[in-house]
Amino acid sequence: MRYMAVDVLDHGFEACNPTDAQSLSMHEYLAGEEYSNIFIENYLAPLLSMLWSTNAGRFLPRVPAKALVQALCDHQLLRPRQALPDWRRIGPGVSHFIQTMTKSFPSSKVHLKTRVREVVQYGKKYGIMTSAGEEMFFNHIVFAVNGQETIKILGTPANEQEKEIMRSLGSTRNISVLHSDPLLMPNVEDPGPACNYILGPSNQDWPTQPSNNTTTTTSHISSLSYIANFLDSIPFHLFGPIYITLNPFTPPHPSQVQGVWEFTDPEPSAQTLIAQHHLPSIQNKRGLSYGFCWTGRGHLEDAITAGLRIAIQDLGAEAPFHVKFHQDPLEAAASGPPGLGLRDNAIRTIIRLVHVYVLIMRLVLVLFRALPGAAVKAKTRFRPMCNAAAASKEKTS
Repeated sequence: MRYMAVDVLDHGFEACNPTDAQSLSMHEYLAGEEYSNIFIENYLAPLLSMLWSTNAGRFLPRVPAKALVQALCDHQLLRPRQALPDWRRIGPGVSHFIQTMTKSFPSSKVHLKTRVREVVQYGKKYGIMTSAGEEMFFNHIVFAVNGQETIKILGTPANEQEKEIMRSLGSTRNISVLHSDPLLMPNVEDPGPACNYILGPSNQDWPTQPSNNTTTTTSHISSLSYIANFLDSIPFHLFGPIYITLNPFTPPHPSQVQGVWEFTDPEPSAQTLIAQHHLPSIQNKRGLSYGFCWTGRGHLEDAITAGLRIAIQDLGAEAPFHVKFHQDPLEAAASGPPGLGLRDNAIRTIIRLVHVYVLIMRLVLVLFRALPGAAVKAKTRFRPMCNAAAASKEKTS
């Protein structure tokens, strides 16, 4: 994987421009380098699916190659084998984090389970209409939902630039099932990873459209299953095995289902990256700000960072700690490729030499077949030699 990353980033480390964000997609790179479908379906797609909590095989061909490599760098997956990623989690859970952040807010300012139906503009202020028919007035609104929902809620007050950027923020719908059906999580008793990537039958495929729209590929239908006991330290002896399955193609038994949720995640396509690049042009304009997990790569950390950015830059808040904001996704390639040691460079050189050797052999075969009558002449010469050898053998006997 690290050698692939070096190849992708080898041709200059300057920042990408919005106009050339689609210059090299993963479909074009993998096809050009002749990576096998086994590598894509059984390694690359599962790895990215676990990172992004969705079926990455559906949109993998459209992902810009440099953006994907940068995502792997950010997750520290391109380090040497002995260096493990430094990942952390909130022990008590996300709910504890939210309670800590909002404990100083008066209860009258916190509106839970309040669905917003539409936003109406009154001069420099806005009125928020809830599904219960209540109207609340604010001078600044932060949209923390996906692009399509933002357009639907904002309605008439949205201008054309805001609509264009919001529409371009692609999203994928995912279904999450909390259950206890062991059939969707095989070998739970064996020590192993807390997540399983399960491919569906070969006759169940999703069509995927590459970025150049010239050919159509397919991606096996798949699902992700997590063992919640390992992720959230839930004791087996008290609650038994608890699983979270995303997009199950075989639903768990209804008697073992505890909950079902539907949500959206950002789709890391070139169109989405360009929209993220232009997002600052509409931030904090007319008292409107936009921020959620789609400002980054779809993780909780991205949503938190987006909220802190809005609070500090748009609303003038002061954080008691240093905040590192998101890097522009189209400028992320400026960080360059991962460093390789002497051993890794030697292996990479051998791999490239083998690749060149294979290409030369293919070229020789093509030229040999293209020569007129080459195969016939070789066959004619071979037959007299065989006949002479047979006659010599008979005389000897």
